[in-house]
Amino acid sequence: MTHFIIRHFGGTRITIGGKSTFLPNDFPTGMFAYLSHHVNQTIGHRQLAGLFWPELSERRARRALSTALWRMNTVTEIAPFIKRTATSIGLTGSRIWVDTVAFAKHLLHAQRLSKSMPSQALSRIKQLIRDSDTGVFTAMRDDWGLQKRFLLENLHCDALYLGAQIAGQLNNAMTLTHCARQLIAREPYREDIRTLQISHAAKCGHHATARKHYDTYRTMMAAEYQAAPKHSLDDLTAPAPRRVMPAID
Repeated sequence: MTHFIIRHFGGTRITIGGKSTFLPNDFPTGMFAYLSHHVNQTIGHRQLAGLFWPELSERRARRALSTALWRMNTVTEIAPFIKRTATSIGLTGSRIWVDTVAFAKHLLHAQRLSKSMPSQALSRIKQLIRDSDTGVFTAMRDDWGLQKRFLLENLHCDALYLGAQIAGQLNNAMTLTHCARQLIAREPYREDIRTLQISHAAKCGHHATARKHYDTYRTMMAAEYQAAPKHSLDDLTAPAPRRVMPAID
């Protein structure tokens, strides 16, 4: 049975039966992306027309939809997977794999795995970060595409934070630093990653580095929000309380 692989990270690319499929410039990438996120479902023509051409009259939107469907069907490798009726359309197949859909599922699995097998979870997280580090749906301007891009960018940030958390537990300073730098570059005012970064530096005895990270963040918060970080440097760098074992009579 033919494998149909759809990748959206880094631009839409399609592989069918192990061979890359050329997509022409006028290929309806947005609508195809939507259908790929609803594999083996049928979507009504009216719903698609309203979603991708909301500014057009119903008649013109239906015409635009017909044109988009025709352009999709001109890619002969894709045509057999398109199920079309008088009122609906769908992308069907038992072996259709979509990277953006798989990414969300694998991240959830890694979150669950992190509690019992942190080393294995970290390996999966690092792969997820590499796979999702390129832009997704960057050329799409419809509401669905913008919302999906925002969601996937947030999931990428969640993967970076989870990677930093697990790396801290495993005392893997290199991976923690790598994840923290990437996340801070994307969300510079996010406090949880700053807290993790500062606390881990202090835990490893790098107090000057911890202070430098804290001062940098405090200066940014003051300049942007006229506010201080939620936690003081002393709070973040204080050693963890020692656990006292109960006396045995």
